[in-house]
Amino acid sequence: MRSSAMNAPCTHIWREDAIIGHSFLWKFGHDIPELGIAIADEFHGKKLGHLSMQTLIGAAKAAGRKGIELTTNPKNGAGFHLYQKMGFQYVGDIEITIADGTHRIERKLVYTFPDA
Repeated sequence: MRSSAMNAPCTHIWREDAIIGHSFLWKFGHDIPELGIAIADEFHGKKLGHLSMQTLIGAAKAAGRKGIELTTNPKNGAGFHLYQKMGFQYVGDIEITIADGTHRIERKLVYTFPDA
């Protein structure tokens, strides 16, 4: 699926009439787009994040991107473990600005395609 607003790959996971997961590649025109992902809490541990990420990694590779980056909250241990399991490398902590203007520290990870 492709988001017309961002012209970027995205996934939606539905259960009956509700979206239980969403992921996307933001800044898809860049060499290394940014991955965003959210899976409803009650559906964690069911490989939905893994499947969504496989889809987006494939889309980025097919489009000739050099890799993908993401940030995650340091309290998100399960997500951090999944990202590393998927091949993302932890490169350090960074300060980000949230929509309300506040700042917080997040872990930055980067996935680089072997042939990039």
